[in-house]
Amino acid sequence: INVGNTPLVIPLDMVTECLESDQHSQALTYDYRELRGRPLPLINLRRHFDIEGAKAKRENIVVVSHGKYQLGLVVDHLLGEQQIVIKPLGSIFSQLRDISGSSILGSGQVALILDVPGMLQRMHEQEQGARHLDS
Repeated sequence: INVGNTPLVIPLDMVTECLESDQHSQALTYDYRELRGRPLPLINLRRHFDIEGAKAKRENIVVVSHGKYQLGLVVDHLLGEQQIVIKPLGSIFSQLRDISGSSILGSGQVALILDVPGMLQRMHEQEQGARHLDS
């Protein structure tokens, strides 16, 4: 995927489906959308990672899942499937949240690999915390 001019990688085995967004995301990093009658938490990756660059005319939502949790990632462009070699991050980058590794694409660009299980876990924990506050 691309967000701005930044290539990112989502492990294909975690992608459930890709949707065209019917609206541009608001100024929120985290939001919800209805998907087949159920709420789908969304993360706008541009805001989440503070990525600059031209916005796409139409955003896309990549629905990812791990275990019983689902999450929508708002992205600018879908680039398609590629086989890549995963490079672990060095110890200097061990504190990066939501990134599990990197890869060099065929174009020579370095792409960061999203930590989808970690993102889903944090989103679930945030939802649980919000429910406890509402009680």
